[in-house]
Amino acid sequence: MKKKKREDYLYPKYLLLPVVLIFVIFFIVPVVGGIAISFTNWDITRSGIKLVGLKNYASIMRDSSVQTAIRNTLVFTICIVVFRNVLALLLALAFSKPLKTRGFLRTIFYVPAVLSYVVVGIMFNALFQMDGTVNQILGAFGILCKQEWVASADTALFTVILEDIWKWTGFHMMIYIAGLAAIPQDFYEASRIDGANSWKQFWYLTLPMLIPALTINITQSIIGGFRVFEQVLTLTKGGPGHESTVMGMMIYEYFNRGFYGKSTAITMLLSLVVVLVTIFVRKYFASKEVSY
Repeated sequence: MKKKKREDYLYPKYLLLPVVLIFVIFFIVPVVGGIAISFTNWDITRSGIKLVGLKNYASIMRDSSVQTAIRNTLVFTICIVVFRNVLALLLALAFSKPLKTRGFLRTIFYVPAVLSYVVVGIMFNALFQMDGTVNQILGAFGILCKQEWVASADTALFTVILEDIWKWTGFHMMIYIAGLAAIPQDFYEASRIDGANSWKQFWYLTLPMLIPALTINITQSIIGGFRVFEQVLTLTKGGPGHESTVMGMMIYEYFNRGFYGKSTAITMLLSLVVVLVTIFVRKYFASKEVSY
């Protein structure tokens, strides 16, 4: 009897063992290895590897290129968190109405999310060239513009932000639509009886009920903002100079140049920031959730 009880106790543990092993091998080991490498002077110019403590972290924080990348990453993240979610919420509210074409319109706005960054980068390069479609449209409205949007220091980062918003707004829109569909219509009927207008319904009813969807979308936007890489690589390659370089591009450049210790140190810093910000955001929105 005791043997059977012991087997019943251990059986679920055996089922968990493969998952735990996969987690340890593909997550814990790389993280621990990355932390260890970030404290070394490992690069292709050295014959041996030595521990240097926090020297890599101090070095990258003094690097003007890294400072520019940090600034660009923060600007990019703030812009996409705001504009992705505001536009997505507006579209979700519009396409939740009983329109005959709402299924078609939802699909049209969602399609960019399934396109690869290579395709999107080629499209935006063509649109924002000096003789591209954007300048031609502006010219048709009497605005003579010979701007090289992608290659200009003033507009390169703006173009990357615009590309990202265009690509992912439809994805966030679908999450908001799902959140809106989950709100009981009885609440709106009761609020109308109490005399609430459309604005009060949105502010005091719709928005609080959308907290779970807001949490998902804002968290994904923040993570996507800090991890931005493909957009920059396919559109501006970080140029001109370092005007559109982000943290992901700095990791890529350092690794390509063989500075493995420094590139790993930047990766660890970026990962730490993403984890801390994500935890804070999720805790904040969790305190705002309402039950119904």
